[in-house]
Amino acid sequence: ALGSIIHRGYEDYRSELLMAMEGGVFEPRYDLALADARALAQQRLKAVMDTKLVTVRDLDVSPLLFFAAHEAVGTMDGSTGTKLTVQMNLFGGTLLRLGKA
Repeated sequence: ALGSIIHRGYEDYRSELLMAMEGGVFEPRYDLALADARALAQQRLKAVMDTKLVTVRDLDVSPLLFFAAHEAVGTMDGSTGTKLTVQMNLFGGTLLRLGKA
């Protein structure tokens, strides 16, 4: 109930994405070496992208959904959220805009 107040809009989408981020590579891990923490964030990002619940095209088609994905992923793991931002916003957004006026 509190989530519907805090996260207005796209509650079903957020729920689906958060359910996809349960178990497996998303199990909490602590006291990792820096290289291992970076590798884990990359594995988690790949797992999120493999769900196909968020794509670079969402930036044009549905920006609120796009940023709802950022919020959900960043809440789950800040490192993965940062990697998602760099890959999707900076790299993907640049490619999406190439050739557009």
